[in-house]
Amino acid sequence: MFVAVARITLSIPEAGSLKSKRHVVHKVLDKVKARFNVSAAEVADLDLWQRATLGIASVANEHTFAQESISKVVRFIEEMYVAPVVSWTSEVIPLGGDLFGEDDTSFAGEARSTVRTLADAEREAAGVEHADDLPELHSPTPHPRDRGGRPGKSGKKALSDEERARAIEDLRRRLRDSRRAASRRLGDEDP
Repeated sequence: MFVAVARITLSIPEAGSLKSKRHVVHKVLDKVKARFNVSAAEVADLDLWQRATLGIASVANEHTFAQESISKVVRFIEEMYVAPVVSWTSEVIPLGGDLFGEDDTSFAGEARSTVRTLADAEREAAGVEHADDLPELHSPTPHPRDRGGRPGKSGKKALSDEERARAIEDLRRRLRDSRRAASRRLGDEDP
């Protein structure tokens, strides 16, 4: 099973109030829900008059179908000419199969055997060399794909140290951004 999610930012320059913005957003969401079998909602920028961020989710049995369904929704919104699409990002998340198995070769079994915290990842990204301060960073059991699970599906190579550091930095940035957005929604100042 694959879950495709997208975050679509719309510009609504003609909106003079939240009421007129909501009218545009509801029009887009209603048409998307009527035409496609997806879940859709406004997920951010709730208090901004001239910008709306929509979240779209779709479930499919194939990766390509999940990605294609999200792409069709974005194309449909762009062709509606109600509000221009400023930006959009999408991601397809695989669920099931090896993920929720009970044996130690599944993702769940591997997750039970290895617990890492954000502090561990930050120390790794910072290149801390104090071996006595660092917990074991690698799973004692190899990844299921390394043991021959799901032949022909692996296709992924191990990340280099540089790529891993970039990925960790990207996660930190996304976490900071989401915290800032949450604090703005609550009316707090930037943390």
